[in-house]
Amino acid sequence: MKRKHVKTDKAVVESGNGKIEPYKVVKFGTAKDTVTKALAASDASIGISNELEAEEGEPCEFFICGIAPVTYGGTIVKGSQLTADANGDVVVAGAGNRIIGIAWEDGVAGNIGSLKIAQS
Repeated sequence: MKRKHVKTDKAVVESGNGKIEPYKVVKFGTAKDTVTKALAASDASIGISNELEAEEGEPCEFFICGIAPVTYGGTIVKGSQLTADANGDVVVAGAGNRIIGIAWEDGVAGNIGSLKIAQS
């Protein structure tokens, strides 16, 4: 599914936390104007990285609202609330998890699927 009505933002990839691959969940870094991959369901996720890989210290553009492509980390059913896993992919959220969005289509681990970004 293609991107629909998305809005983007840009920040620098924080040093010490590795690169950000395409279509991964991101969160604010600890330094000003930085981001890093979200690697836990408890992370306060803010968006999804775009189609370009970004190394540490490089700019990373990410989607902050709308329907965006994302890497699935497990079996996903459209309509499910999604959160980040240990790889920065999305998986079905459990009770008490932070939410990055709602699945817009079915898929399995490794697929590039779609979600409507709706953080909580």
